[in-house]
Parts: sequence; structure tokens; C-alpha cells
Amino acid sequence: MVLQDSVSTPSKKIGFFCLIGPSSTQKKTEDCMKTLLITGVSRGIGLACAKLLSSNYHIIGLSRSPLSSPIQNVTHYSCDLTNQNALFSCKAFLEKQTIDAAIFCAGKGLFQHVEEVAIKEAKELFALNFFSAAFLTKWLLPKMKRQQRSDLIFIGSVASSEAAKKNTFYGASKAALKAFTRSLRKECASSSIKVSLIEPGLCATSFYAPLDFAPKQEEGYFLDPTEVAKTVSFILETENGSVFEEISLNPQKRGIEKKRPFA
Repeated sequence: MVLQDSVSTPSKKIGFFCLIGPSSTQKKTEDCMKTLLITGVSRGIGLACAKLLSSNYHIIGLSRSPLSSPIQNVTHYSCDLTNQNALFSCKAFLEKQTIDAAIFCAGKGLFQHVEEVAIKEAKELFALNFFSAAFLTKWLLPKMKRQQRSDLIFIGSVASSEAAKKNTFYGASKAALKAFTRSLRKECASSSIKVSLIEPGLCATSFYAPLDFAPKQEEGYFLDPTEVAKTVSFILETENGSVFEEISLNPQKRGIEKKRPFA
């Protein structure tokens, strides 16, 4: 796991974080900022969350690819979450941090007939879409349960409960995530941890780059990832004592077309 400090202005490293700015008032404000963990931070929904939330939070970002450009208050760690050794290397690091909220955005698609799916592909799919979030949660929970307020926000998919051709393995990986969050919410009910699941529909991201289809590129047929990020922000801003358990977020219209992926 490699540290990449994604701060664009001169900074002073204090332990893990980078506190920026000449004035003591600004430093004090940044010291009081909460810390978020975001997986899949280099693109798509994870990147949209980092851009939207970075003005109010310190962000620890995990992804295999680096950020294309620096984002204020975001520190990036390169980590292939499909690799078991790389994933477990996060454990000791995360146990030393105080994470106020985690947003699990890392994910990939796999849409083929069952007999066409290679075992290696299926394992990598579940490693990223389900096991990475599950094990990171496992390591975060002990400290989170001692905090006054913590949030665990999982980015699922409407595919978790929709039957469709070629959706067998991808749908199953997201259904596993949904089942995990539902039971986790029960386990955390007596603590201060809120567990939320957001299930977006077709979203205009590079998720579709390796696939043979994409959302229809007309207004109303796809979500902007910023809309999902705004939903995450809304959840983080809710008062204690209530929780948004599951939110489905869909474009107003439905439609796909063959291979015109979003950049």
C-alpha cells in the first residue's frame, strides 16, 4: 500500500494528515474536521464523493489507480482491493486511524451468461464488490463502536434485486452486500453506528468502459455520479437517532445502448 499525498498547495505533514494554510484559525478548523474513508476514490462515484465532501472532511482514499489530479484534503493510498495481501495490509494502518465514516464505492461489473464466466473473474468480482467492503468494515468496527457517531455507507446497485440475463454474478455480488448491510445494521443498532445502503441505477461513469453496453446517452436515462455523492452527503448530515437504511436512486427513464461508454 503506497501513500500518495494528494494536496495541491504547500503543506506540513502532521502524522498522517496534511494541514494546510498559514493561519492558526484555518489549522484549528482543519483539526476539527472529521475523517472519511472512501474506497474506489479515483473514479466514478468514489471520485464524485471525494470532490463534493473534501471541503468539509479529511479524506483517506483507497483505489488501485492514482487520482488524475490532486484534491484538497484528500490523501490517496494505492491499494488493489481484489488482492488479499494488499487488502490485509490496510488492517494495521486503519486500526491506527480514527475514521468517522466509511463510504464503500469500489466495484466493477461482470455481465455474461453463467457458462461464460471464468472462475477467476467471478472471484475477483466478489473480492472487490463484497469482500473488500466486508473486511474493511470488520477492522473499522471496534473503534467506531466507541465513538459518539460513525457512519458506514455502502454503494450497492439496483441489480441486487433485479432479475436479468447476464446479471447472475454481478447481481449476486450486490445482493450479498445488501444482505450484509441488513444484518450489520441489526448488529450495530445498540451502538452509535449508522449503516446505510445506496442502490444507484444506471450512472454515467467509466464503470461501463470494459462492458459492451452503457446507459442511453440522452437526458433522463442516466444518473450523474454527483447525485449519488449528494445522497451520501445528505446521509452524513442527518441527526443522531435516525438512519436512512436503504435508498434506491434511479434515472427517470430506463434504456441502454451498445458500447458508447462514458469517459
